[in-house]
Amino acid sequence: MSAGPKTYGASLARLRAGSPPVHFRPLRRSHPSAPSPQTVLPSELTSEHSLDWLLLTLREFALILNANGTVQSCWTSNHGFRRHAESVLLGRRLEDILDPGPMGQLSKMFQRALETGQNQDVPYSIRVAGELRSFLVRVVPVSEAAGGPPTICLTARDRTERIRHLELLEKSEALLEHAEQIASLGSWEFNLLTKDVALSPQLRQMYGLDPDAAWGEQDYWGRMHPQDRARAREIMERALADCQPFEYTSRSLASGLRVRTHFLRGLPLLVAGGKVVRIIGIVQDITERAQAEEELRRLSQQLLRARDDGHRHTARVLHESAGQSLAALKMTLARLREALPSQDRDAHDLLQSAAALADTAIGEVRTVSYLMHPPLLDEAGLGPALRWYAQGFSQRSGIAVAVDAPDDFGRCSQETETAVFRIVQEALTNVHRHSRSRTATIRLARQPGRLVAEVEDQGCGFHSTVRNGSQPKPYGVGIAGMRERVKLLNGRLEIRSDPGHGATVRVVLPDAPRLGPTRISDPDWSV
Repeated sequence: MSAGPKTYGASLARLRAGSPPVHFRPLRRSHPSAPSPQTVLPSELTSEHSLDWLLLTLREFALILNANGTVQSCWTSNHGFRRHAESVLLGRRLEDILDPGPMGQLSKMFQRALETGQNQDVPYSIRVAGELRSFLVRVVPVSEAAGGPPTICLTARDRTERIRHLELLEKSEALLEHAEQIASLGSWEFNLLTKDVALSPQLRQMYGLDPDAAWGEQDYWGRMHPQDRARAREIMERALADCQPFEYTSRSLASGLRVRTHFLRGLPLLVAGGKVVRIIGIVQDITERAQAEEELRRLSQQLLRARDDGHRHTARVLHESAGQSLAALKMTLARLREALPSQDRDAHDLLQSAAALADTAIGEVRTVSYLMHPPLLDEAGLGPALRWYAQGFSQRSGIAVAVDAPDDFGRCSQETETAVFRIVQEALTNVHRHSRSRTATIRLARQPGRLVAEVEDQGCGFHSTVRNGSQPKPYGVGIAGMRERVKLLNGRLEIRSDPGHGATVRVVLPDAPRLGPTRISDPDWSV
């Protein structure tokens, strides 16, 4: 797999490495009035000039020298001076062109190159008009035919711009690494063809890896929690098939064998043929935020549970206390009817009115207590409770509500049943208030590992935001309450609407008890 992180600093270090810069003698001119290097004239390249003079005149060059040091051929990047350089350099010995200082250093490099058969490099710097220019002087031994005399190639290359660019890139890389540390994130790159993975230094630190430690695709999936692995793979593979960015949150083993929560975002990169060949992305450690959200979720769940328990208690009190008192009042009124003289018509009329009011109060108390928490939800489960609620809702609103639920739907956890019932209740209330639909359908289904509930109407529908004057107005408080309940159970709420063609509220909840916190000792952390 991949080696260490990609860094421009390493390239810059290699450029700066090697033998110490050669300290040649200062420029020696043949005449006091000789021009400076930056104004050199071709005719003045005569004899005993420094290497500075040669580099600034020829810029980048290659000279082929025979065993005696005679220039046999030359090339220079200074195209306007090429013919003059050939006329001045060809057929002359290098020691007749350069002064003894640089020539002595070059001679040693020539000798080492011939003895070892290896290139000899040395960095060299020249300061011109306050600017430091960097060159690489290289001596290359050239292989000749058997028995032929040895030859040497002397080259020089101006690396000033490249070093400047690498320094800028090194600074940018340092700023990026500092920003990654502040944001608790690291960057990565994955080559789909070679399977090489490159990690930034900060990401390696997050995973507890040494700078040179091997890291590959299997290492990443192996560290991810098994319960998150299938979902993460599915998200990534679907995104790569569609050439779309992707993101997910998962738990992983990080530095110190701690379980950390990571947020990953990836961006596929295409080639000309439209094929994904590389993925780049970031990984952010959101463990503390996830823990805070989990704590908030736990507190919110406790609040909802306390509210539901309060509704359940109030409903029972209304049914058993106020309901029973009203029932006793009705029986007392019946006894009073028997005791009144039959000829007292006014008293009988008042008594009948009181009995009717008692009947109305009993019905209202029963309705309120059942709406707050239907006993059927605890006694018979979600299916019967929704059928009972749909029947009462139809009678009160005039909207025909059908319930499509299997007879063997079975029971769910109390939290799930209460959440689905409240969401259906809120959805039907919205149908009554806003949709102008005369029909609605409740659907319940159990699929492998999840529960699905839908409320569909054939009303006017709505946009994702409703305009109120010039300001967009988002979904109301009821929708926010639905989302909160679904989020607390790690579910998903989907709202689909086409203006003029109705709306569908769909809830998907895990049909299994929620998992507790992950421990390091959990088994099966392998691929």
